[in-house]
Amino acid sequence: MTEVVTPTTTMADTTLPTIEVLNYKDGDIITTSTIDVQVKVTDDQTPSDKIVVDGAGKHTLQNGLNTIIITAVDEAGNAGSTYIIIEKK
Repeated sequence: MTEVVTPTTTMADTTLPTIEVLNYKDGDIITTSTIDVQVKVTDDQTPSDKIVVDGAGKHTLQNGLNTIIITAVDEAGNAGSTYIIIEKK
């Protein structure tokens, strides 16, 4: 008996995760010494709970300009990043 096998094609994941900072925007001016950066990360193939995020969470600020970089890496190794600059007065 001959078995018919139909080949399947899997598309490689080449799309970067997207990052949205929820509670601060670039150029915000604040007076507190610490902030807690909250983000929303999405990807077209990797569930959000499987994406590794670095840079979100608590940050201690120095007087002046502070650059906060947030990076997200999906299961395929695609890395997306964004940044915000917060000024502490």
